[in-house]
Amino acid sequence: MINCSNTKKLDPEDSLIWSPDQNVADWERSIASAVERLHPGEMYTGRAFNSQQKIILDNGHELWIMSAGLGVIFGGEGATEIPSYEATFSPTGEGPDSDEWGDLFSDTVQYLYGERLLLLVSPNYLRALEPHLFSIAESVTVFDPSSKLVDLGAKYVEVHPRFKEVMGSADVDHWTKVLELLLPDIEDTKRLDEINRRAQALPPRPKRETVTDEELREIVSNIPDSIKTLVDAVKHIRHELNVSAEYGRIRKQWKRK
Repeated sequence: MINCSNTKKLDPEDSLIWSPDQNVADWERSIASAVERLHPGEMYTGRAFNSQQKIILDNGHELWIMSAGLGVIFGGEGATEIPSYEATFSPTGEGPDSDEWGDLFSDTVQYLYGERLLLLVSPNYLRALEPHLFSIAESVTVFDPSSKLVDLGAKYVEVHPRFKEVMGSADVDHWTKVLELLLPDIEDTKRLDEINRRAQALPPRPKRETVTDEELREIVSNIPDSIKTLVDAVKHIRHELNVSAEYGRIRKQWKRK
């Protein structure tokens, strides 16, 4: 299972843009009544999603998608078409909280029962999903040792915190690189274990400076013209300027640049 994509082929209807005062029942009705729909693999257009989708399907595995706005979605051949929407798990009210997500979509989790499930989802998505997987924890593989699923028998696979440094990859490509190392046989972790060993041997990280949004805006506005992409901007800010800033914060300022 992978995260959905923030970028989509179609623009959402106004009623499918989650607001801080969103009524859950209204959201459910808007999903049901939406007219324009596409196969999930066509609707989601993000680079990471497209890369991960290809790796999973090319290796003969089933693709499942974790969505804040639509629940658990099957992404393989014959999948149900979905509408476009804007919703994410965030503390600023841009999507449902874990309880609201459960009220809306807990019934979609049953599609996963009976499957051996590899969860390549970000922490906030995992927190919303995991309470609904407790009964099948022993069939789940996670990469977060703090997940409650581990205590209930889920398999934990380590990914070193400095994995991206060894792989030379951006945050957005994190799960793509993990998939490339694990598939086709998710039980064979030898290649991932080798990356973990190399990450463990790295020298201590330089201390990164924490900056305000205003300071980050100034940094982004002064990025050299030779840096053309968001991915390269993130690398420049973090690894050359030693600034501590999440990918989402940098992306927000990059769009304003």
